[in-house]
Amino acid sequence: MLQFESKILARQDKYTKASETLMEARRQFLEIGDVFGAAQCSKSLGDILRMQNKYTKASETLTEA
Repeated sequence: MLQFESKILARQDKYTKASETLMEARRQFLEIGDVFGAAQCSKSLGDILRMQNKYTKASETLTEA
């Protein structure tokens, strides 16, 4: 559910809140052992970082995904 919330926030240009939401969702996915869900969160977080022109951090996050 947090993944969908973060997409809405990103579309509203609320990148900080969207990033926080994705990091929490990623943490929860890792806690239950869902690496695919965590990777999807990392990919979305990388996309947000790219939109913010934070290319180095975006590249690191997307590589992690």
